[in-house]
Amino acid sequence: MFADVIIPVPIARYYTYSIPPEFEKIIAPGYRVIVEFGKSKLLTGIVRRIHDKAPEEYIPKPIEHLPDTFPAVTPEQFEFWDWLSSYYMCSAGEVMAAALPSGMRLSSETVIRSIPGIDPPVSQLNEKEIKILTILDKRKKLNLAEVSKVIERKTVYPVIRGMIEKELITLDREVKQKYSPKKEVFIRLTKEVEEEKKLESVFSQLSRTKKQLKALMTYINISKRYSENPAAVAKKNLLATSGLSSSITGRLVKKGIFEYYEKEISRIGSSSAPDIILKQLSPEQERAIKEIRDYFLTKDVVLLHGVTSSGKTEIYFHLIADVLKEGKQVLYLLPEIALTAQIINRLKDAFGNYAGVYHSRSGENERVEIWHNFPGREGENGKKTPGIRIILGARSAIFLPFTNLGLVIADEEHDPSFKQDNPAPRYNARDAAIYLARIHGAKTVLGSATPAVETFFNAEKGKYGFVKLENRYGNVTMPHIETVNLADEMKKGKMRSHFSLRLIELITTSLKEKEQVILFQNRRGFSPLIQCARCGWIPHCRHCDVSLVYHKKTNRLMCHYCGHSGTVPHQCSACGDPMLQTKGFGTEKVEEELKIFFPDARVARMDIDSTRGKNSHAKIISGFEKGDIDILAGTQMVSKGLDFDRVAVVGILHADNILGFPDFRAHERGFQMLSQVSGRAGRKKKGSVVLQTFNPSHPVILQVLANDYSAMYSREITERKKFNYPPFCRLLRITLKNKSIETLGSGSSRLVALLKNEITFDVYGPVTPFVERIAGYYIRTILVKLPGNNQLAKNKSKIKSAIGKFSSDTPFRSIRIMADVDPVAI
Repeated sequence: MFADVIIPVPIARYYTYSIPPEFEKIIAPGYRVIVEFGKSKLLTGIVRRIHDKAPEEYIPKPIEHLPDTFPAVTPEQFEFWDWLSSYYMCSAGEVMAAALPSGMRLSSETVIRSIPGIDPPVSQLNEKEIKILTILDKRKKLNLAEVSKVIERKTVYPVIRGMIEKELITLDREVKQKYSPKKEVFIRLTKEVEEEKKLESVFSQLSRTKKQLKALMTYINISKRYSENPAAVAKKNLLATSGLSSSITGRLVKKGIFEYYEKEISRIGSSSAPDIILKQLSPEQERAIKEIRDYFLTKDVVLLHGVTSSGKTEIYFHLIADVLKEGKQVLYLLPEIALTAQIINRLKDAFGNYAGVYHSRSGENERVEIWHNFPGREGENGKKTPGIRIILGARSAIFLPFTNLGLVIADEEHDPSFKQDNPAPRYNARDAAIYLARIHGAKTVLGSATPAVETFFNAEKGKYGFVKLENRYGNVTMPHIETVNLADEMKKGKMRSHFSLRLIELITTSLKEKEQVILFQNRRGFSPLIQCARCGWIPHCRHCDVSLVYHKKTNRLMCHYCGHSGTVPHQCSACGDPMLQTKGFGTEKVEEELKIFFPDARVARMDIDSTRGKNSHAKIISGFEKGDIDILAGTQMVSKGLDFDRVAVVGILHADNILGFPDFRAHERGFQMLSQVSGRAGRKKKGSVVLQTFNPSHPVILQVLANDYSAMYSREITERKKFNYPPFCRLLRITLKNKSIETLGSGSSRLVALLKNEITFDVYGPVTPFVERIAGYYIRTILVKLPGNNQLAKNKSKIKSAIGKFSSDTPFRSIRIMADVDPVAI
């Protein structure tokens, strides 16, 4: 028997392995396997098919190891993976690498072992060999990283090779398990004192040792020894309840009364059915949810278009309750991990432990446990596991092994963060979730105050159901938005650094009234660049064609494209002048200046730099919710779906850099971002928004002031139809990269010629992008406009064929090619 195995590599094929006889009765499609790939590497693969046909072009290697007794991937997941690899033009291996938690992707590591019975004279060994053999006497084996520490050298191969030649050690490969179960120390009575008479004797013995007696009595109470359902006693619980130290329980262990034992415990909590607690809906929400339920009778997808703070989340919760009553599962998608911190608390308040979180910032062990213990899955020994039924997450949550999915919610569906950039598959989680729901026969709700143009178009044409919420919950009025003309304010000398006098006035009033402020600047760091005051020299990244961003907190210059960083120069590298000035401003500078203007205010910053640590975003959001933070400055993270009751003022410090981006979606994105951040203000009573701009008459600014989504949509859809942009076509952006600009230039022109031979529709390029070189690689892009008809798959196949011919051309084999279907920017 043979198995076709998916290997996590970017090659569009399966690899066939022979199945050893001992695995034949166990193995099935979906099982994880450990296989040798190449000459010496062990990788985790997923069995896709089992058959009896040996490959003709090579002798298949045997499967090395079967780590599980149940399949890791379901048939529904395979159907989903197939669609992803086909639609987004990538390999099944790339989809697998994105889908499986890294804790499930076992890998091999090289270890050394001493050869038994060998006892060489010390005079024949050098110091490093003696150290290694001494440790091996105790440890039995060492991996290469451990060897490096022992001999205090980075390069260990010369030493290991010498020891192998002297026949002192052997070199082996072992499968390295990344996942480790969580274990906790528990306490129980030893068998010697378990009987009631013996236990009575123990109580008598301990009558003079009050603390030990207290520990024993606490154990009896916690363990519910005399009830029908006795409980296991965790050591930490016993100590916390009794107020005793571990030395007391240790003495009882020495006396043979207690014994310690370890027990695996779940990282994802209890799975008992909770009491579901929902809030009363307003009449407008009742009308909206009735319309959604009616649409679900005939349509699979419904767009819920509600203004900011209209109560969309509470409608989601009532729809979730409907699905839970049917015993089904819910996928609740958010565009940013930062948003999950606030929503998960509300979900747990309503649905208890039925709700769980899954995203890339979750611990790897926790992600593996959620995957293996997903409700309804057949786990070890064929048991169907209970557990969380509502998964809240960002993009990666779509890959979980749902078995009975009933509802998908994509909140803030317009957000470009739903699109995966690198590596492949470059999928849009919103679109992929709609297809996932279709596989399971589930319904999908797309929610937004500012829907994507393509989504609204689908609703307008009747493909999706359409439900609208026009008023804020509780009839709170929309915030008052006023513009400040930066050019006029600067001429009149009314600016205080980057803050207008009007904004400072509103912040001051808000702080006096114990209310909160959000300031939005869509640029992180302290300053986008530093510049020589004399000759204009600007430090650039040595690997990319961009200037380095100044970060004051670390006092370093950083490239936001490749991550390169360096020290801040003391003088100009061109003319030697020491006068270097910062130009522009980012969130770090905003935070610093706020502390100067408002010294008594508690200021925090929320951007990618301040939220790198696990749960750091949750701490900031929690602090702001509790009122521990008065002013929150941030990038687009602060604009997305966060709900704070006491925010009275929102300041948009520089609206123009959002609107000036050279992309056909720039005005749509600008409207969405400015409207969303404005919507954070006045969610319980009327708030104020100050929008600082050099161009207050810009059409998008005027649309934001009027809260006029329809005007923005009408303008956008007219222009896109005229120039054939989505939703009237599908876009494919092909990116080519190479370290040689000459090879890249000739290669990109060659690929365009091949594409034009294969397809008859529009091919544009090759084009030099705004940033021509990133991480040492020069870049060219090609844009293809595909007709959005039933020939889409066939046309993509022709494009793949052209790319395949190009890649087989010897002069161009070094060129990297990436296909991005439905890119969010071109």
